Amino acid sequence: MASFAERWQSAELTAMSADPDSTEKEHGIRSISRMSGLDVMGAIRASDLVISGGGSLIQDVTSTRSLIYYLSVMWLAKALGKKMMVYAQGVGPITCKFSRKLAARVIKSADAITVRDSDSKDYLVRMGIDPSSVFVTADPSFVIEPAEPQQVDDILVASGVETGMPLICVAVRRWKNELVWLPSLVKGLDAAASSIGAGVVFLPMQMDQDLGVSIQIASEMSSPAWVVKSRLSPKQAVALVGRMSLVLGMRLHSLMFASAVGVPFVAISYDPKVIAFSKAVSGMQPLALEILTAEGLTENMLKAWEDRETLSTHLRSAATEMKKAALMNVDFAKALVEGRELAEVLTSQ
Repeated sequence: MASFAERWQSAELTAMSADPDSTEKEHGIRSISRMSGLDVMGAIRASDLVISGGGSLIQDVTSTRSLIYYLSVMWLAKALGKKMMVYAQGVGPITCKFSRKLAARVIKSADAITVRDSDSKDYLVRMGIDPSSVFVTADPSFVIEPAEPQQVDDILVASGVETGMPLICVAVRRWKNELVWLPSLVKGLDAAASSIGAGVVFLPMQMDQDLGVSIQIASEMSSPAWVVKSRLSPKQAVALVGRMSLVLGMRLHSLMFASAVGVPFVAISYDPKVIAFSKAVSGMQPLALEILTAEGLTENMLKAWEDRETLSTHLRSAATEMKKAALMNVDFAKALVEGRELAEVLTSQ
Protein backbone atom coordinates (compact mmCIF):
# COMPACT_ATOMS: atom_id res chain seq x y z
CA MET A 1 0.00 0.00 0.00
CA ALA A 2 2.94 2.30 0.66
CA SER A 3 3.91 2.04 -3.01
CA PHE A 4 0.52 3.37 -4.13
CA ALA A 5 0.55 6.10 -1.48
CA GLU A 6 3.84 7.35 -2.90
CA ARG A 7 3.24 6.85 -6.61
CA TRP A 8 -0.53 6.81 -7.30
CA GLN A 9 -2.46 8.45 -4.49
CA SER A 10 -5.70 8.75 -6.44
CA ALA A 11 -6.00 4.98 -6.88
CA GLU A 12 -8.93 3.50 -4.96
CA LEU A 13 -7.79 0.18 -3.50
CA THR A 14 -9.77 -2.78 -2.22
CA ALA A 15 -7.80 -5.54 -0.53
CA MET A 16 -8.82 -9.17 -0.09
CA SER A 17 -7.84 -10.16 3.43
CA ALA A 18 -8.19 -12.88 6.05
CA ASP A 19 -8.86 -10.08 8.54
CA PRO A 20 -10.56 -7.18 6.73
CA ASP A 21 -11.03 -5.03 9.84
CA SER A 22 -7.33 -5.14 10.72
CA THR A 23 -6.34 -4.47 7.10
CA GLU A 24 -8.62 -1.43 6.90
CA LYS A 25 -7.30 -0.09 10.21
CA GLU A 26 -3.65 -0.65 9.34
CA HIS A 27 -3.64 0.56 5.75
CA GLY A 28 -6.61 2.92 5.58
CA ILE A 29 -8.19 1.24 2.56
CA ARG A 30 -11.32 -0.75 1.88
CA SER A 31 -10.96 -4.47 2.60
CA ILE A 32 -13.14 -7.53 2.05
CA SER A 33 -13.00 -11.11 3.25
CA ARG A 34 -11.12 -13.26 0.77
CA MET A 35 -13.32 -16.17 1.79
CA SER A 36 -16.55 -14.41 0.79
CA GLY A 37 -17.23 -15.39 -2.80
CA LEU A 38 -19.91 -12.74 -3.24
CA ASP A 39 -17.68 -9.97 -1.91
CA VAL A 40 -14.75 -11.07 -4.08
CA MET A 41 -16.97 -11.30 -7.16
CA GLY A 42 -18.44 -7.86 -6.45
CA ALA A 43 -15.04 -6.26 -5.95
CA ILE A 44 -13.71 -7.72 -9.19
CA ARG A 45 -16.78 -6.55 -11.14
CA ALA A 46 -16.32 -3.02 -9.79
CA SER A 47 -12.60 -2.85 -10.54
CA ASP A 48 -10.55 -1.47 -13.41
CA LEU A 49 -7.63 -3.75 -12.56
CA VAL A 50 -7.19 -6.91 -10.50
CA ILE A 51 -3.77 -7.34 -8.90
CA SER A 52 -2.37 -10.68 -7.72
CA GLY A 53 0.50 -10.14 -5.33
CA GLY A 54 2.92 -9.43 -3.96
CA GLY A 55 4.49 -12.17 -1.94
CA SER A 56 4.88 -15.84 -2.73
CA LEU A 57 1.41 -16.78 -3.88
CA ILE A 58 2.38 -18.82 -6.95
CA GLN A 59 3.80 -21.90 -5.23
CA ASP A 60 2.41 -25.10 -3.72
CA VAL A 61 5.01 -25.86 -1.04
CA THR A 62 2.93 -24.10 1.61
CA SER A 63 -0.41 -25.29 0.27
CA THR A 64 -1.86 -26.52 -3.00
CA ARG A 65 -5.24 -25.15 -1.92
CA SER A 66 -3.88 -21.61 -1.61
CA LEU A 67 -2.26 -21.81 -5.05
CA ILE A 68 -5.53 -22.94 -6.64
CA TYR A 69 -7.39 -20.19 -4.79
CA TYR A 70 -5.15 -17.40 -6.06
CA LEU A 71 -5.12 -18.80 -9.58
CA SER A 72 -8.93 -18.94 -9.43
CA VAL A 73 -9.13 -15.25 -8.54
CA MET A 74 -6.84 -14.42 -11.46
CA TRP A 75 -8.90 -16.61 -13.80
CA LEU A 76 -12.14 -15.01 -12.58
CA ALA A 77 -10.80 -11.55 -13.29
CA LYS A 78 -10.13 -12.44 -16.91
CA ALA A 79 -13.43 -14.32 -17.22
CA LEU A 80 -15.20 -11.13 -16.17
CA GLY A 81 -13.29 -9.15 -18.78
CA LYS A 82 -11.03 -7.29 -16.36
CA LYS A 83 -7.41 -6.36 -16.74
CA MET A 84 -5.23 -8.48 -14.48
CA MET A 85 -1.67 -8.02 -13.27
CA VAL A 86 0.73 -10.44 -11.59
CA TYR A 87 2.37 -7.97 -9.20
CA ALA A 88 5.89 -8.37 -7.75
CA GLN A 89 5.45 -12.09 -7.23
CA GLY A 90 7.99 -14.58 -6.02
CA VAL A 91 7.26 -17.65 -8.13
CA GLY A 92 7.77 -21.32 -7.33
CA PRO A 93 8.34 -23.99 -6.61
CA ILE A 94 5.23 -25.72 -7.95
CA THR A 95 5.74 -29.42 -7.39
CA CYS A 96 2.51 -30.77 -8.90
CA LYS A 97 2.62 -31.14 -12.69
CA PHE A 98 -1.09 -30.34 -13.07
CA SER A 99 -0.78 -27.22 -10.88
CA ARG A 100 2.21 -26.06 -12.90
CA LYS A 101 0.29 -26.39 -16.17
CA LEU A 102 -2.72 -24.60 -14.68
CA ALA A 103 -0.54 -21.80 -13.32
CA ALA A 104 1.16 -21.32 -16.69
CA ARG A 105 -2.17 -21.10 -18.48
CA VAL A 106 -3.59 -18.53 -16.05
CA ILE A 107 -0.43 -16.42 -15.86
CA LYS A 108 -0.18 -16.25 -19.65
CA SER A 109 -3.53 -14.44 -19.64
CA ALA A 110 -2.20 -11.62 -17.45
CA ASP A 111 -1.97 -8.14 -18.95
CA ALA A 112 1.27 -7.49 -17.08
CA ILE A 113 3.66 -9.72 -15.15
CA THR A 114 6.23 -8.40 -12.69
CA VAL A 115 8.34 -10.55 -10.39
CA ARG A 116 10.57 -9.63 -7.49
CA ASP A 117 13.71 -11.51 -8.58
CA SER A 118 15.36 -12.99 -11.65
CA ASP A 119 14.97 -16.55 -10.37
CA SER A 120 11.18 -16.09 -10.46
CA LYS A 121 11.38 -14.92 -14.06
CA ASP A 122 13.52 -17.92 -14.95
CA TYR A 123 10.96 -20.19 -13.30
CA LEU A 124 8.13 -18.67 -15.34
CA VAL A 125 10.14 -19.02 -18.54
CA ARG A 126 10.66 -22.72 -17.79
CA MET A 127 6.89 -22.96 -17.37
CA GLY A 128 6.48 -21.66 -20.91
CA ILE A 129 5.87 -17.96 -20.27
CA ASP A 130 7.30 -15.58 -22.88
CA PRO A 131 10.36 -13.96 -21.25
CA SER A 132 9.65 -10.64 -22.97
CA SER A 133 6.37 -10.41 -21.03
CA VAL A 134 7.97 -10.78 -17.60
CA PHE A 135 9.56 -7.77 -15.89
CA VAL A 136 11.89 -8.08 -12.89
CA THR A 137 11.12 -5.36 -10.35
CA ALA A 138 11.35 -5.67 -6.55
CA ASP A 139 9.23 -6.48 -3.51
CA PRO A 140 6.96 -3.65 -2.26
CA SER A 141 8.55 -4.02 1.20
CA PHE A 142 11.32 -1.68 0.08
CA VAL A 143 8.88 1.23 -0.01
CA ILE A 144 7.72 0.89 3.60
CA GLU A 145 8.74 3.85 5.77
CA PRO A 146 9.83 2.97 9.34
CA ALA A 147 7.64 3.92 12.28
CA GLU A 148 8.69 6.73 14.63
CA PRO A 149 11.59 5.94 17.02
CA GLN A 150 9.35 6.33 20.06
CA GLN A 151 7.23 3.39 18.88
CA VAL A 152 10.35 1.22 18.78
CA ASP A 153 11.33 2.38 22.26
CA ASP A 154 7.90 1.38 23.53
CA ILE A 155 8.11 -2.06 21.88
CA LEU A 156 11.55 -2.74 23.35
CA VAL A 157 10.44 -1.67 26.82
CA ALA A 158 7.29 -3.78 26.61
CA SER A 159 9.41 -6.78 25.59
CA GLY A 160 11.86 -6.24 28.45
CA VAL A 161 14.82 -5.71 26.11
CA GLU A 162 18.00 -4.29 27.60
CA THR A 163 19.44 -1.82 25.12
CA GLY A 164 22.92 -1.21 26.53
CA MET A 165 24.51 -3.78 24.22
CA PRO A 166 24.54 -4.78 20.54
CA LEU A 167 21.28 -6.48 19.58
CA ILE A 168 20.81 -9.34 17.13
CA CYS A 169 17.36 -9.67 15.60
CA VAL A 170 16.29 -13.26 14.87
CA ALA A 171 13.30 -14.19 12.70
CA VAL A 172 12.72 -17.94 12.61
CA ARG A 173 9.79 -20.17 11.75
CA ARG A 174 8.59 -23.70 12.23
CA TRP A 175 9.84 -26.05 9.55
CA LYS A 176 10.24 -29.76 8.97
CA ASN A 177 13.03 -31.79 10.60
CA GLU A 178 13.38 -29.42 13.56
CA LEU A 179 15.06 -32.11 15.62
CA VAL A 180 17.92 -31.98 13.10
CA TRP A 181 18.51 -28.27 12.55
CA LEU A 182 17.11 -26.53 15.62
CA PRO A 183 19.87 -27.63 18.07
CA SER A 184 22.50 -26.37 15.63
CA LEU A 185 20.73 -23.04 15.31
CA VAL A 186 20.50 -22.61 19.08
CA LYS A 187 24.13 -23.53 19.68
CA GLY A 188 25.51 -21.47 16.79
CA LEU A 189 23.42 -18.39 17.60
CA ASP A 190 24.32 -18.57 21.28
CA ALA A 191 28.04 -18.83 20.52
CA ALA A 192 27.92 -15.87 18.13
CA ALA A 193 25.94 -13.69 20.55
CA SER A 194 28.34 -14.56 23.38
CA SER A 195 31.40 -13.73 21.26
CA ILE A 196 29.94 -10.39 20.16
CA GLY A 197 28.60 -9.57 23.62
CA ALA A 198 25.12 -9.14 22.17
CA GLY A 199 21.58 -9.70 23.30
CA VAL A 200 19.11 -11.47 21.02
CA VAL A 201 15.67 -10.13 20.10
CA PHE A 202 13.31 -12.65 18.51
CA LEU A 203 10.85 -11.07 16.09
CA PRO A 204 7.99 -13.39 15.05
CA MET A 205 7.08 -12.22 11.54
CA GLN A 206 3.95 -14.41 11.49
CA MET A 207 2.83 -14.59 15.09
CA ASP A 208 0.73 -17.75 14.81
CA GLN A 209 3.57 -19.75 13.27
CA ASP A 210 6.70 -18.16 14.72
CA LEU A 211 5.99 -17.27 18.35
CA GLY A 212 6.29 -20.77 19.78
CA VAL A 213 9.63 -21.63 18.19
CA SER A 214 10.98 -18.17 19.08
CA ILE A 215 10.10 -18.69 22.75
CA GLN A 216 11.62 -22.18 22.64
CA ILE A 217 14.96 -21.00 21.26
CA ALA A 218 15.12 -18.01 23.60
CA SER A 219 14.58 -20.28 26.60
CA GLU A 220 17.51 -22.50 25.58
CA MET A 221 20.05 -19.69 25.21
CA SER A 222 22.61 -18.62 27.79
CA SER A 223 23.01 -15.19 26.18
CA PRO A 224 20.39 -12.52 27.03
CA ALA A 225 17.32 -13.15 24.88
CA TRP A 226 13.87 -11.62 24.57
CA VAL A 227 10.82 -12.30 22.40
CA VAL A 228 8.59 -9.59 20.93
CA LYS A 229 5.14 -10.99 21.67
CA SER A 230 3.00 -8.16 20.32
CA ARG A 231 1.86 -8.00 16.71
CA LEU A 232 3.71 -5.27 14.84
CA SER A 233 2.69 -3.35 11.77
CA PRO A 234 5.11 -3.50 8.82
CA LYS A 235 6.27 0.03 9.66
CA GLN A 236 6.98 -0.97 13.25
CA ALA A 237 8.80 -4.12 12.18
CA VAL A 238 11.03 -2.18 9.77
CA ALA A 239 11.82 0.37 12.48
CA LEU A 240 12.58 -2.34 15.02
CA VAL A 241 14.95 -4.12 12.63
CA GLY A 242 16.62 -0.77 12.00
CA ARG A 243 17.50 -0.57 15.69
CA MET A 244 19.38 -3.88 15.53
CA SER A 245 23.10 -4.45 14.85
CA LEU A 246 22.69 -7.74 12.96
CA VAL A 247 19.84 -9.91 11.65
CA LEU A 248 19.63 -13.68 11.46
CA GLY A 249 16.68 -14.51 9.27
CA MET A 250 14.77 -17.47 8.00
CA ARG A 251 11.76 -15.32 7.18
CA LEU A 252 12.23 -13.56 3.86
CA HIS A 253 10.71 -10.28 4.97
CA SER A 254 13.10 -10.00 7.89
CA LEU A 255 15.91 -9.99 5.31
CA MET A 256 14.07 -7.46 3.15
CA PHE A 257 13.50 -5.17 6.11
CA ALA A 258 17.17 -5.48 7.12
CA SER A 259 18.28 -4.60 3.60
CA ALA A 260 15.93 -1.62 3.45
CA VAL A 261 17.48 -0.06 6.58
CA GLY A 262 21.06 -1.18 5.96
CA VAL A 263 21.39 -3.76 8.73
CA PRO A 264 23.75 -6.67 7.86
CA PHE A 265 22.06 -10.05 7.79
CA VAL A 266 22.83 -13.74 7.74
CA ALA A 267 20.19 -15.72 5.84
CA ILE A 268 19.13 -19.29 6.49
CA SER A 269 17.43 -20.81 3.48
CA TYR A 270 14.50 -23.20 3.76
CA ASP A 271 13.00 -22.09 0.44
CA PRO A 272 14.33 -20.98 -2.98
CA LYS A 273 12.90 -17.49 -2.45
CA VAL A 274 15.43 -16.87 0.34
CA ILE A 275 18.28 -17.94 -1.93
CA ALA A 276 17.05 -15.70 -4.75
CA PHE A 277 16.77 -12.65 -2.54
CA SER A 278 20.09 -13.11 -0.77
CA LYS A 279 21.92 -13.49 -4.08
CA ALA A 280 20.17 -10.50 -5.61
CA VAL A 281 20.84 -8.08 -2.75
CA SER A 282 24.04 -9.23 -1.08
CA GLY A 283 25.55 -11.60 -3.64
CA MET A 284 25.94 -14.14 -0.85
CA GLN A 285 24.66 -17.71 -0.74
CA PRO A 286 22.56 -18.25 2.40
CA LEU A 287 23.13 -21.10 4.82
CA ALA A 288 21.10 -24.17 3.83
CA LEU A 289 18.79 -25.24 6.64
CA GLU A 290 19.04 -28.94 5.88
CA ILE A 291 22.82 -28.98 6.41
CA LEU A 292 23.06 -26.24 9.04
CA THR A 293 25.87 -26.64 11.56
CA ALA A 294 26.47 -24.66 14.73
CA GLU A 295 30.04 -23.93 13.69
CA GLY A 296 29.04 -22.73 10.25
CA LEU A 297 26.34 -20.46 11.66
CA THR A 298 28.67 -18.93 14.24
CA GLU A 299 31.39 -18.36 11.65
CA ASN A 300 29.01 -16.61 9.24
CA MET A 301 27.51 -14.40 11.94
CA LEU A 302 30.90 -13.32 13.24
CA LYS A 303 32.07 -12.59 9.69
CA ALA A 304 28.99 -10.42 9.10
CA TRP A 305 29.66 -8.65 12.41
CA GLU A 306 33.27 -7.92 11.48
CA ASP A 307 32.25 -6.64 8.03
CA ARG A 308 29.14 -4.81 9.23
CA GLU A 309 30.12 -1.31 8.10
CA THR A 310 30.95 -2.42 4.56
CA LEU A 311 27.86 -4.61 4.38
CA SER A 312 25.64 -1.81 5.65
CA THR A 313 26.89 0.58 2.99
CA HIS A 314 26.33 -2.02 0.28
CA LEU A 315 22.82 -2.84 1.49
CA ARG A 316 21.77 0.80 1.66
CA SER A 317 22.92 1.31 -1.92
CA ALA A 318 21.10 -1.83 -3.07
CA ALA A 319 17.96 -0.78 -1.18
CA THR A 320 17.84 2.53 -3.05
CA GLU A 321 17.75 0.67 -6.35
CA MET A 322 15.25 -1.84 -4.99
CA LYS A 323 12.88 0.95 -3.98
CA LYS A 324 13.01 2.41 -7.48
CA ALA A 325 12.29 -1.03 -8.91
CA ALA A 326 9.46 -1.63 -6.43
CA LEU A 327 7.74 1.60 -7.45
CA MET A 328 7.82 0.43 -11.07
CA ASN A 329 5.15 -2.10 -10.11
CA VAL A 330 2.74 0.77 -9.51
CA ASP A 331 3.78 2.42 -12.76
CA PHE A 332 2.90 -0.76 -14.65
CA ALA A 333 -0.47 -0.97 -12.89
CA LYS A 334 -1.26 2.66 -13.66
CA ALA A 335 -0.30 2.21 -17.32
CA LEU A 336 -2.73 -0.70 -17.63
CA VAL A 337 -5.62 1.30 -16.19
CA GLU A 338 -4.81 4.30 -18.37
CA GLY A 339 -4.51 2.15 -21.49
CA ARG A 340 -0.85 3.00 -22.10
CA GLU A 341 1.81 0.68 -23.45
CA LEU A 342 3.92 -1.03 -20.79
CA ALA A 343 7.05 -0.11 -22.72
CA GLU A 344 6.43 3.51 -21.74
CA VAL A 345 7.13 2.59 -18.13
CA LEU A 346 10.57 1.29 -19.02
CA THR A 347 11.49 4.25 -21.19
CA SER A 348 10.40 6.73 -18.51
CA GLN A 349 12.75 5.34 -15.86
